[in-house]
Amino acid sequence: MRKTVTKTGKKLNYRKFGKRIGLLALVIVTAVAAFFYFNSSTVAVTSKPTVYIVDIDYGTGSSGDEMAKYLTAQGYSVTRVDARSTLPSHATANTYDVIIFSSGNLVNSSITEADMIWAYDQLNGVGNNHRVILEGDDFVDAINSNGWATATELQNNLLHAAFINTSTTRAPSTLTYLNNNHYIVTGNTSNPSYSSSNNIRAFTPSGGTAIYRYDSTTAPYTVLSAWEGANRNTRLVVMDFLWYDSSVSRGITTQAWRQNLLKNSVDWVGEFMEASFTSMAPANVNPGTTGVQMGRLFLQNNISGENTTLTGFSVQQTGTATNDSNITTVKIYADANNDGTIDNPSTPLATANFSGGTATFSGLNFTVDSTGKSIIITYDVAAGAEQTKSLRLKVLTNTFKNQEGSLIKTIGTFESNATLINDITPPSVPQGVYTTNLGTGTGLKISWSPNTEPDLSGYKIYRDTSPTGSFNTLVGSVPAGTTNITDSGLTEFTRYYYKVTAYDTSSNESDKASSTAVVGIPNRPPATPAGLNVTDPAVGRTLTVSWNAVTGEPLDPFNGNTPDLAGYNLYVAGDPAGPYGKVNATPITATTYTHIGLKDGNTYYYKVAAVDRYGAESVLSAAVSGTPSDSTPPQITSVYPAEGQDLVPRNIIVKVTFDDPLDPASVNSAVLRIVDQNNLPVPGTVSYDAINGQIRFTFDSVLPAAGSFKAILDGTAPDGVKNAAGLYLGFDKEWTFGTLINPHANFTSNTTLCGYCHSAHSATGVNIIRAPKIIDLCLLCHDGTGSSYDVKAGIYFNGDVPTPLLSGGYDLAMGSTSTHFTDLANSVFGGSPDPMTVDCNNCHEPHGTSNYRNLRTTVNGRQVTVTGVVYGPAYAVKTTSGREVATYVYGFNDFCGACHFDYLVYNSENTADQVINWRHRVGVGMTGGSPGGDFVVSYPAPGLYTTLPTEGAPTGANLTNYEIVDGGSLGPATYNYIVTARNAVGESVYGSILQVTNGAAGQKIKIFWEPITNAYKYRIYRYVGPLDVKKADVSKFNFLAEVGDAPTSFVDDGSYTPDVAVHPPTTSNAKINCLTCHYSHGTTAVADGPTRLRRLDYNGVCEDCHKK
Repeated sequence: MRKTVTKTGKKLNYRKFGKRIGLLALVIVTAVAAFFYFNSSTVAVTSKPTVYIVDIDYGTGSSGDEMAKYLTAQGYSVTRVDARSTLPSHATANTYDVIIFSSGNLVNSSITEADMIWAYDQLNGVGNNHRVILEGDDFVDAINSNGWATATELQNNLLHAAFINTSTTRAPSTLTYLNNNHYIVTGNTSNPSYSSSNNIRAFTPSGGTAIYRYDSTTAPYTVLSAWEGANRNTRLVVMDFLWYDSSVSRGITTQAWRQNLLKNSVDWVGEFMEASFTSMAPANVNPGTTGVQMGRLFLQNNISGENTTLTGFSVQQTGTATNDSNITTVKIYADANNDGTIDNPSTPLATANFSGGTATFSGLNFTVDSTGKSIIITYDVAAGAEQTKSLRLKVLTNTFKNQEGSLIKTIGTFESNATLINDITPPSVPQGVYTTNLGTGTGLKISWSPNTEPDLSGYKIYRDTSPTGSFNTLVGSVPAGTTNITDSGLTEFTRYYYKVTAYDTSSNESDKASSTAVVGIPNRPPATPAGLNVTDPAVGRTLTVSWNAVTGEPLDPFNGNTPDLAGYNLYVAGDPAGPYGKVNATPITATTYTHIGLKDGNTYYYKVAAVDRYGAESVLSAAVSGTPSDSTPPQITSVYPAEGQDLVPRNIIVKVTFDDPLDPASVNSAVLRIVDQNNLPVPGTVSYDAINGQIRFTFDSVLPAAGSFKAILDGTAPDGVKNAAGLYLGFDKEWTFGTLINPHANFTSNTTLCGYCHSAHSATGVNIIRAPKIIDLCLLCHDGTGSSYDVKAGIYFNGDVPTPLLSGGYDLAMGSTSTHFTDLANSVFGGSPDPMTVDCNNCHEPHGTSNYRNLRTTVNGRQVTVTGVVYGPAYAVKTTSGREVATYVYGFNDFCGACHFDYLVYNSENTADQVINWRHRVGVGMTGGSPGGDFVVSYPAPGLYTTLPTEGAPTGANLTNYEIVDGGSLGPATYNYIVTARNAVGESVYGSILQVTNGAAGQKIKIFWEPITNAYKYRIYRYVGPLDVKKADVSKFNFLAEVGDAPTSFVDDGSYTPDVAVHPPTTSNAKINCLTCHYSHGTTAVADGPTRLRRLDYNGVCEDCHKK
């Protein structure tokens, strides 16, 4: 259909509404911008039927030509095709609302049986458009045969299609089947009368009444409307000699009459209607307002006497406030008087709620006739609606039925004007307020963290001399984007208190009473210390710095009228021009400082400043320098393995640690040797670890089991080890150690292993074990003397370095606050009320299993499979740090749940106390934040980070800091970094994003992150360019490098080439298990109550994940 859209401004235009069979699009044009209000405006839509003329008498001045020109002039969309040789497809014809089959003069034209079959099929074919006008000259003569050879075919084939209930075959039929379900228009020689020679009456048996005919005295529109049939589903008009031919004197000669007949026939066949919509939206509403009027929809038929029923339509939110919760209810009311007011009583015709942004009305029964009717649409604004947002509603779909029951769907875009939801919510109270002393004695700087409200206008700063005062003194206001202000003209050593509020564009101000008062005390900085001096004690890597005390500082009335001096800050640099870095973390109260950890032979430059109790610092002193030297030989601080240590790992690295940096040239293959029990050399490589000050011996292959070995270190001249100052150790060092045998496996190949635990004749416990109790037996080795693992203290030996054990320690006497081990029978938390004791044997099988860490395969009568992978010094895969990294692969929740089975579900009745308990879920994906609703966890996980161990992959790393230093090739730009973590299962998603702005060329950036317990390696990704880290697209980040688990830092010096095909993962299988929050042996954590084996103090395990 052709659509005409008219906008009439403030006055309602009662235009009519066009409807058609199939699909009618209603196009509404409204120019409404958010936050601007246009007064009540009306949009009218006119839809005229599209017309398709199939002209088999094609030519200039033919009936088809004249009809096309007239209808086009009347605003119809008309397509006329030449059908003299080729008939169009029915598929093409079906796309139009009305089809006119123009045959010309039926007596003289070349109409064929194929033409009649095409018209028949269009009228009667299933799925075809049956809205057809048959137009031709001498229809009546042709029907009466009148000597026309094909009259019988016309009767049997063409007009047969006019019978509504005919079969789809072309079986012969007669005009007997024509009835009042169809309409034939005839005009014949002279003014036709009801005689057998010139009208249809002759074709009804027994001389019945003619169906209908036109004459010059009957208005065509009235005739068509009066003829409406109750059961019609096909609209057919047959027109005899419709178009005026001045060359032939035939009957009806008024051209205007015929034009009206054609126009109204097209409208009647196409079911022509019109409509208009008036927006009634107010300019502003407050949250909680009910009965807000969206607008009025006016509907009207264009065919007199014909009714249409509105059965349903949909309304959609299209403003900036689009949440379903903004509008609680949408209602429609009748407006019978078409005056823009709701009928009384005001009972809604229907009510609907928004779901997915759309409210749908169905099952309506609103009848529209030719006089027109209106409905008014209203909505209720929720009390908690989004503020400073615009509400705008749009009618999406109208569904109608005509009076014969046919469905007519009309898609529309009726849209109301924008309505602004008023802002009555103030901004949040600014956080992070603090004061800074300006050092003038009369001024303070007040700073705070920025608010994030989109309508933020600025901040107001208030002052008082009491923290409980009224704070009526306005220091000033600053616009949004500024987060500090200077307050001057103050009195030295006076306490001033400040509060900061935020206000928005609607003049809503945050609650001043809820703001926390911060204090500031203006004062002047102390004097610069004099007498700075540096001396070298010649003990190696050490300088002593001293200065004169600062005196005469003003008395501080808030600290007993004592001088306002907190101490001194000492600064050091490797160049007299700097940069200088502060040596001390807190003020130095003495006037001397011993600076250790320096490099002998290097010159260091120092400056000193005095600092008062309020952070005011003096001007830095002039620089002085010193160069450390060493006149003492190096000393061995430790060896690993220790002297006489047995059962050490077979893939051990021998380490000798010194207190001084060594001369690397003195560390060679001859300075440290290892020999076996036969005094034969064991192949390996000697290296120097300058960071840790260690000489290391790495074996070429795994050592044999039960072997004895001796380490020999050469410490004397001329080939021995010496420090950087050239001083030799002064003596040779020798010690012995033995390798580890696993006593929990391989019994058939090494039967001597039985003797580690059993004694056939001198056992002191049941099952001929060598100790009275199981736990005492295990501690014969696992106290750190016969094994690397000391489960009492909760440590293992990473070489000679004690390192926290992944499972914690159980011995209360060694600092544990809760433990899994007990000799007393207790009920099980979250499990059976039956008392039980717990020792090593409850969880571990001393003879070995296929499970991780020799965990039992049957616990408490339940079969369990536990899979884990460990990297570290005693395993085939090493870690950079040398520590053990465990990957919890599968089954840990089931293992713990064999006893603590209530904790496997999150809402269950505790078997011990019969109380319903809600519990933290286990085995769920790591997503960050708290679960919502009925404890439903949402995805995805990126953006979460925790240092705690997880089952499956780790979580991403939390980047904490960075340094920009000279010496690289990075240029000025914004550099964004992501660090993911890896273990035996896979790679994490990202945890956080670090953004670094580099302003100079020739730089390098060092980034730092928090270590993750179960991370074996870390992967660094980088994106260069501006980035909103809160809405980051991680596909922009490219892989840069992979590093070990220590140190948790990385230097990007510009030498790495990003892999543009590799990006951070966006999904992860990291899950919470019992060991995420709890140790399995015991914990040293502290809390206000029982610590329950928690890994961190108090509720630190909660905060480590949820970041509240």
